Amino acid sequence: MKKYIFFILLISFIYPRRNCLLDAETDVLRRSTRPERQTHAVSDLGYFYIWYDTTGSKAPDLIDINENGVPDYIDEVGIIADSARKVIVEVMRNQHAPFDADSIYDIYIKVYPPKSFGHCLNEGNGISYLEIDNDYSGNNSNYGQTPLKIMQLTVAHEYFHAIQYGYQENHGSGSGSDAYFYEMSSMWIEDLIVPDGNDYLEDSWIDLLLDNPEGDFDNRWPQCSPTVCDGEGYELALFGHYLSSYVDPSGSLDGKQSNIMKKIWEEYGRSYINGNHYDKP
Repeated sequence: MKKYIFFILLISFIYPRRNCLLDAETDVLRRSTRPERQTHAVSDLGYFYIWYDTTGSKAPDLIDINENGVPDYIDEVGIIADSARKVIVEVMRNQHAPFDADSIYDIYIKVYPPKSFGHCLNEGNGISYLEIDNDYSGNNSNYGQTPLKIMQLTVAHEYFHAIQYGYQENHGSGSGSDAYFYEMSSMWIEDLIVPDGNDYLEDSWIDLLLDNPEGDFDNRWPQCSPTVCDGEGYELALFGHYLSSYVDPSGSLDGKQSNIMKKIWEEYGRSYINGNHYDKP
């Protein structure tokens, strides 16, 4: 198994990718400036604050069928966030996301255009927060994913980025970027948390891999332009499943029982990037 861990660490330096992860905005003193919202709710298990507006264009649907004083959409965000944390931290025993001052992780509701689902914004020292869409309407899918399902996939995906920042927040940039590895493993884990989502099988991503099975991990083939053939790591979720269900036989029946990705992240967290050079402290 060690050779596979070394292999994926090695390709992260040989085949860099464009970075679709974001750093948080900062003020003139380089302090993080988080979004401002009108109110917030706490997830059922108390691990997440979900911040949202009750008026204006950023507000979610305010329907509250269970009459608990919180919009049903916000309830659903809290449910999937708690579920993602339980799987990633309690079941798969990854380290928890680094805490900010109040020790509760923050999710902010905003408006994204179709096909822009969300971000995990890095504030430094591994601390981050999520931004997700207020309704996920207008998104087409080959697998009939509802807006609610897309929200669940997004929260699972982005929250694993928060976990990743705890292991190694510096994924590099430009020719030294390992962002594709972050995206590969987030696409992989969202399928474990939301198994009927099938997001990782979308043609726009998976065809980049299946149509060019001998291509480099960065998918920058001579006949392609970066905007067409660079999948940014999303298309590599199948490789994550290969690692967790075949290379690590403990995950053959249930990928959540595999610990190979955890070991890779632990090893990666002990590494550092200097251009394309890999070294250990």
